[in-house]
Amino acid sequence: MSVIVFAAAAAPIEIKWNLFVLVAVSALVVTVLIAVSYAVGLRLLEAAHGGADAHIAAPRPAAMAGAVVCFAIGIAAVLFGLVLVIPPLHSAIFPS
Repeated sequence: MSVIVFAAAAAPIEIKWNLFVLVAVSALVVTVLIAVSYAVGLRLLEAAHGGADAHIAAPRPAAMAGAVVCFAIGIAAVLFGLVLVIPPLHSAIFPS
């Protein structure tokens, strides 16, 4: 018994390098911004609680607010990524 498989004539793959580089650079930039935002948020959270001299220093509400904003940036990025990846969410928010 023999099996005959007919391969479809495939067109050559064309890569649009300018779009490829655009996606690669934008992904790198956004990744660095989210990581820096998280690191700054951790530093501000530590500064808000007084650091090593917590029993001496008073709490700093401005540092706490900055830490919350930095963490909110990371949470928003994760939620946006989930919206882009999950098809029902994507079609509900971005109708065609």
